Amino acid sequence: MEGDSVTLESDITKIYDEIQFEYDDSIIAKISRAAQNFSTFDVPDGRFRHRLKLDNQTGSLTITNITNQHTGFYHLHIFNSRHTVHKSFVVNVCNVVKYITVKVGESFTLDTGVTDIQKYGQLLWKFGGNDTLVSKINGTHPVFSTHERFKDRILYHENGSLTIEDTRFEHAGSYRIEMSSSRNTLLKRFSVLVTASTVSDLKHPGSIAAMVFGSVLILTFGCIIYCKISKREWNRIRQRAVQQ
Repeated sequence: MEGDSVTLESDITKIYDEIQFEYDDSIIAKISRAAQNFSTFDVPDGRFRHRLKLDNQTGSLTITNITNQHTGFYHLHIFNSRHTVHKSFVVNVCNVVKYITVKVGESFTLDTGVTDIQKYGQLLWKFGGNDTLVSKINGTHPVFSTHERFKDRILYHENGSLTIEDTRFEHAGSYRIEMSSSRNTLLKRFSVLVTASTVSDLKHPGSIAAMVFGSVLILTFGCIIYCKISKREWNRIRQRAVQQ
């Protein structure tokens, strides 16, 4: 899960000369016994900055505070004078749902959290349980939904993020983005809550708040009627008692 740590165990049982950890064809950690050198390396987009911890006793590598950007294949190479051992690891990171609250008429942004979308062959933004397509991006060419719900309301950003403008109650719900490359697919989820900015907004048929507000009115009105009937009945009882 995002924010956790994951350890790639080397399981070394024999003397080694050198150890290398790779991610996406880039060396991210290296141990050289002869030089007594223990090093970690970041990749160009900075996703491993200050997150790698190399154990010089066990040869294991720990990635701290992981995000969905760390999903993918990792490779370990252990070298000695006689042979080479190769191990592979698959890391899947379950991302946390990000909650967004916005008022009617305002805008909200669904942020991909990435700085370079060129390495992703395709980005898909989807909405709701029926996976309504909001946007499809191949490279730098976005195609937006023709669904009436999102028509003329989507603002596209260079990193694949989307801003929904002039929000309505119908824009409340779950959103997710699927960022696919040749190696893996990253998922990110959002839950959007739309609230009323004015009392008139509560008249909108899609407003949950209107339903709650209406229920309160019904209960209050029902209580008033009940009280009037009870008082009238009480007066009638008193009058009968006087006549008798």
